[in-house]
Amino acid sequence: YHGSDAIVRNISPLGFMAEADGDFQPGCYVRLRLPGLGTVVGRVVWAEGGRVGGSFVNPVEPGRLRRIIGWGREQSAAAGESASA
Repeated sequence: YHGSDAIVRNISPLGFMAEADGDFQPGCYVRLRLPGLGTVVGRVVWAEGGRVGGSFVNPVEPGRLRRIIGWGREQSAAAGESASA
């Protein structure tokens, strides 16, 4: 096992941004294990100052993203706020 722990701060069907310790170079592949979603593979696009951003090798369907704990509730609340504005 050669891995690093990361905290995913932003996620979308196409990619992610995470805080992570480690030497990540643009172009390298990473495997993310996400609660409720399982394992997804991404490719690092940029890495700087303990943060890393990447795109998913296979886009994640929005329905699958809702399985991540809390994601659906936050998105629903944001949609409700913008609809009432």
